[in-house]
Amino acid sequence: ERERERERERKGTRMAEGQRDLLYALRNNFHLGAYQAAIAEAQDLQHDDLGGAETVERDIFMYRAYIELGQTENVLAEITNESPLALQACRLLALIRTDGGKKDEVVAQITEWLSDPAYSSNLLLCELCGEIFMAAEMYEEALSCCSSAGSLELLSLAIQVALQIERPDVAKKLLDLMQQKDDDAPLTQLATAWVNVQIGGERLQEVSYIFQELGDRFNWTPKLLNGAAVCNMVMGKFEEAEKQSLEALSKDPKQPDALANLVSVCLHLNKPASKYLTQLKAADPNHPLSKKLGSLEEKFVHAAAAAAAD
Repeated sequence: ERERERERERKGTRMAEGQRDLLYALRNNFHLGAYQAAIAEAQDLQHDDLGGAETVERDIFMYRAYIELGQTENVLAEITNESPLALQACRLLALIRTDGGKKDEVVAQITEWLSDPAYSSNLLLCELCGEIFMAAEMYEEALSCCSSAGSLELLSLAIQVALQIERPDVAKKLLDLMQQKDDDAPLTQLATAWVNVQIGGERLQEVSYIFQELGDRFNWTPKLLNGAAVCNMVMGKFEEAEKQSLEALSKDPKQPDALANLVSVCLHLNKPASKYLTQLKAADPNHPLSKKLGSLEEKFVHAAAAAAAD
């Protein structure tokens, strides 16, 4: 089975319903965190045999790669009210990622779209709306967007939401569905790693192998390095996690997850973490660790003020 998958990769495509999947390399680059490569691949995909739906999907992956790189200017400027609806949702994802004050406006718009059955069956739109709900920390709504389980991407998003709300049991059931669809897909392998890190125990060694294989087979992106670092931290291998997080940071100096990992690693190794914490707050004030520490700092200030008043 794995040999067949490698053969599909060698050809730069996989077979789906007897037709070449021209977006295969683009999807893989995006899912594995090779965002510049995804953008380059999308820009090269000007094939005349790309259908209308494939063209929209190509553009979505390209614009989402820009969003992940923090380069939202193109997304906000180039997607208009005349663009296909899924692309408009991509613009709203960029908006909520860059301006939390737009949350209510963005959520109201996608809620209106999803209330229309003609739109709610659009898998690309559902996935993007799920991403938006997740960014808004509206996890029940995000899961609802994934209810059709109609694609690997939707199942992957549902797994991320389930793990975010600390329901690894739900995530495991969703992973079983994902593996039934395509066990060898890199996105399925990634999802397997996410779930098994949460479950822990003897599954952690398998997670380590997954990241090693994906990194060696494709490219050691910051996303893969950060995933491997988290696995090593759970296994108590903090020195190895530090090396991987620093390598991720060398590839992307403002990568929030790498900075967050380094904060955790330094605390476990009794090393100063303040430098990485400051960088994390500047790079992504909405990162879960930034928000958690910000909340703790606020509580400390209130407690200190109360103590001083007494």
